[in-house]
Amino acid sequence: MHYTLNVVGYTFSIVLAKAVDAPKSYRITRGEGLDSVVGVTKAEHDGELEALVKYKNGRHELVPTSIVAELAPKDLIQFYESRLRFLHA
Repeated sequence: MHYTLNVVGYTFSIVLAKAVDAPKSYRITRGEGLDSVVGVTKAEHDGELEALVKYKNGRHELVPTSIVAELAPKDLIQFYESRLRFLHA
């Protein structure tokens, strides 16, 4: 599975192996320190929203937003708030 995520100034290309009926273990669920949420995309295989997160050690990973919302809600809110744009009537 291949994802391309474009974020202002960055393009991430990620190739994921097909899952083999085993639940995915994410670094965030193992307590690895999250630095920031870089972007959000919709997964092609199931339509679930996934966040591209950056860890304090510099690694990146796609994680379902439901998991990020549970374990790092402030980081996800900060990401969304930084992209809010209000229209003036």
